[in-house]
Amino acid sequence: MRPSCAALSFPTALALAFFALAGAAEAQGANCAADLVAADRLVSAVQARDKDFTEHDDVKNCRLLRQNRADMLAADEAMKRCLTGHDRDENVGQMEASLEDINIALAKKCR
Repeated sequence: MRPSCAALSFPTALALAFFALAGAAEAQGANCAADLVAADRLVSAVQARDKDFTEHDDVKNCRLLRQNRADMLAADEAMKRCLTGHDRDENVGQMEASLEDINIALAKKCR
């Protein structure tokens, strides 16, 4: 059974928001602008892997889920550190909901 990839991929709007927020992140610290650009790349990689999930290859799907989780955890850390206010709350909330979906899928399908 194919994992619910729609629930595991990240909204495109969030990925685009990183670029708008990168300028504001400069006030948070010298590395925040660069860290948010890197986070955007990680989220884009998660989105790109969505097409690689298959219906009959749980080993491959589990590998992809683990990579998605690692990339999303790294992006989540940058967002928590560099964003503030409503942008932080919304983006971190979406990221953590997606991470919860991945953890559930890993627990059900992967060893």
